[in-house]
Amino acid sequence: MTDPKPETLDMAGLAALAAQAGPRIQSFEVGGRKVWVKRAARRREPGHHLQALMSLGLPGSIYRPAPAEVGDAASRGEARRLRQFQAKGIDVPELLFEGPGVLILGDCGLTIEARLRLFRDAGQMAAHDDLLVAMARSLAAVHALGLVHGRPHPRDMFVREGRIGFMDFEQDPLRAMSLVRAQARDALFLFGFVCDMAVLPETPMRAWEAWSAHVPAAVPGQLAATLKGMKALVLAGRLVSRIRQGSDLRRFLAGTGFLCSVLEKSKMPENYPVNMQAQVAQTAGETNGNDHHAR
Repeated sequence: MTDPKPETLDMAGLAALAAQAGPRIQSFEVGGRKVWVKRAARRREPGHHLQALMSLGLPGSIYRPAPAEVGDAASRGEARRLRQFQAKGIDVPELLFEGPGVLILGDCGLTIEARLRLFRDAGQMAAHDDLLVAMARSLAAVHALGLVHGRPHPRDMFVREGRIGFMDFEQDPLRAMSLVRAQARDALFLFGFVCDMAVLPETPMRAWEAWSAHVPAAVPGQLAATLKGMKALVLAGRLVSRIRQGSDLRRFLAGTGFLCSVLEKSKMPENYPVNMQAQVAQTAGETNGNDHHAR
């Protein structure tokens, strides 16, 4: 027998909904409105420890996972990060209820991942790639506000009233690295999707121009320094891809390949500040110090 579903979104009804047992993420229709119950994980996933171990052999700390939060700490942390985005004017899901180890959030409609699929199915390739470019522009706006998402996946973005919003703030890379590193990590993650999903050949460069023109000046410098130290990792990925290539590896190779190419060909894109070369050297030299202070 399932628990009764509340008929209204008042606090008593939301509290009753939050108290119910169920899967970690679950949707309900309440009072004619769709809401999401998000229950925090109660224990660390085994993959978290594996990622931490593997990151020890990677350049710097850009792939180092943040210390895993579980239970009440996880839900409080996600709510805090959601409010940080909201305070800066970034569209986020409405936080309807916050309880021990559980959040209830308003629905935001179709994710960008779903919208991209609809565009592809309808053959609207220009609209499809315009949305990829808009993703990059919106991430740049987040970075310009001194924020970081942690996992800018198309399924964690949505469009509402013509604006791109963000959701799913479970990851907090600032607990493991400095802001500039975390923003460079965001870019690596996003450009993997952009370069892998783009239909038109000019789309990755359009996305690069949309992102790079508006981010803090130190972030492209950190990105260049990180990519320089990842050459061996990229080569290893290419070798592995000859045997087996999953979607994660395919995106990693697409994104790093494009970013390495655009930075190598231009050294620094023309729209960067004149002193960017010095900032790259400074960023690379201060890497260890930045991470130390970030902790």
